[in-house]
Amino acid sequence: MISENDFMSIYQPIQFGDTGDCALQTFEEAIAFAESRGLSPNHVWTVMESGDGDDDSWYVSAGSHLVNRLFYIVTQKPWETGVEDAVWFSVDCESEDDDAEDDENADLFQHQDELPPNVKTLITSYTRQLEEDEGDAYVTCRYFQKALELHGYTFDYGLDGVPSDLRRVCS
Repeated sequence: MISENDFMSIYQPIQFGDTGDCALQTFEEAIAFAESRGLSPNHVWTVMESGDGDDDSWYVSAGSHLVNRLFYIVTQKPWETGVEDAVWFSVDCESEDDDAEDDENADLFQHQDELPPNVKTLITSYTRQLEEDEGDAYVTCRYFQKALELHGYTFDYGLDGVPSDLRRVCS
């Protein structure tokens, strides 16, 4: 099983829209998205929970799976054997090497250089939306938070729609 960072750099999940999201809710939706880009079904992966009550991490596995499925993703590089597996995100924050993530009080909005590329993309996209006053900031923050939670991060925000205290989700 490969690490989260290795999976991201090797297989390169494809993001859609302005939000940097890559989660597709159905296998059919994932296949259609892959085909619209000229890609085969070997570019579709399933993100799932471990199913182990003691392990809150999420994993990605080649192809379509139903048990413990959370959503599907499409990648630039296809899987080859069908047995490829990787960590999608681990909730074990103690294993992180970055000093800012080890510091419980660090707001990762202030340490974005230490975040995975997909998380940085989400932050850039939603920050732009908030700065350009595109709609209700509170609602935008709600969608922003849900998108980041898919990648193992969350933050706080108030009625003013100002995000703060970005942190890794840990059990």
